Amino acid sequence: MNPRTHHAATTLAALLFIAATASLRAGDTGKATVPTTTPDTRYGLFGLLDHRSSYGTGVIPEPMLIDETAVDNEFRVDWFHAKAGSTRTDEGKIELEKAFGLVTFELEVPYERTSSPDGVEKGLSNVDIGVRTPVFQYVSPNGFIDSTFGVGFEVGIPTTSQVSKNAEWVPKVFNDLRFGSHVSLQSICGLSMLTGPGEDSGLRVFEYGFVLGITFQHKIHVFRHR
Repeated sequence: MNPRTHHAATTLAALLFIAATASLRAGDTGKATVPTTTPDTRYGLFGLLDHRSSYGTGVIPEPMLIDETAVDNEFRVDWFHAKAGSTRTDEGKIELEKAFGLVTFELEVPYERTSSPDGVEKGLSNVDIGVRTPVFQYVSPNGFIDSTFGVGFEVGIPTTSQVSKNAEWVPKVFNDLRFGSHVSLQSICGLSMLTGPGEDSGLRVFEYGFVLGITFQHKIHVFRHR
């Protein structure tokens, strides 16, 4: 065999061996390579919600004064007392919340008593029925920012007592925002509209509230004795 021909054949065989080895290492079995795709975490109406969101898992602290915005199942009793000069106000409230998925229904039955130099007004206040649900969620790729926008509606049914003459209608929007694992910000706003025979009928009031939360996590050690 001609030396040049032998050298060319040896070089070609070496190239073919290298190509075959590289192909096997790459896992080439003769089929087209399927590119890796990121799993889709969107769901809900028009895909506006995100499975990665921590909304509804209890990471947002429950507010004490403003309306709640998270998913919740609870029964609670509240009492509020205020005094200014010779005027004293006491308010008690029974509240029940029940969630079905991400939709939370709420029932509030409040009682109010106000005493002043002009006399005493007391009675069962409006019985409030409300509903709230998230409508859009954004979660950053690394999960540091977690934002949930939602809507709610509340109707106050008058009991015709001294303190309850008008029906109240309150459409609301809210946002639950989490930064990392420890900082959260809740915001809510609504428009209160009164209707009915009372003297405040037709009154419109813009209501809003904000709650900044900082969560401190700690381990609980459980000691067992056998």
